Amino acid sequence: VRARAIRHAQAGHRSVDRTGAYKSWASMMTRCEWAASKNWQHYGAKGIRVCEKWRDFSGFYEDMGDRPDGCSIDRIDGSKGYEPGNCRWATREQQNLNTSRTAKGVYRGDLVTIDSLCKALGLSKPAIRARASRRGNDYVSALKSVGVDVSAPEDAWA
Repeated sequence: VRARAIRHAQAGHRSVDRTGAYKSWASMMTRCEWAASKNWQHYGAKGIRVCEKWRDFSGFYEDMGDRPDGCSIDRIDGSKGYEPGNCRWATREQQNLNTSRTAKGVYRGDLVTIDSLCKALGLSKPAIRARASRRGNDYVSALKSVGVDVSAPEDAWA
């Protein structure tokens, strides 16, 4: 452990001034490789692992570089692990578009989250949620009921 700490400090990633990239790497390692982590059940227990090269921070940093402001690490294919080619630095909005749990729609040709669309159009999210609930959780139908021209993501490219 001490040797690893010295390597990280020499690379400018000391614990007292950890960079965003180092914090992301440490969180990734914890949730995927440490069974005592509170998030283990959502990652490591489901077989989401960190590739061998990235188990050392220097390998991770070589591939990912500095973490841009407002971003965190995102797996492009959520069924695969943390590895080169499957990870990127992404904003919260990009990550929300990359999960099956987020309600999405196509508005003016762009894939958007329903929450961000409500915010952009000044619509009440609770009111749209209530309308969607009455329609079997159909957010597209709920938005159409208030005059928003939106389509379901699978309809957009059919």
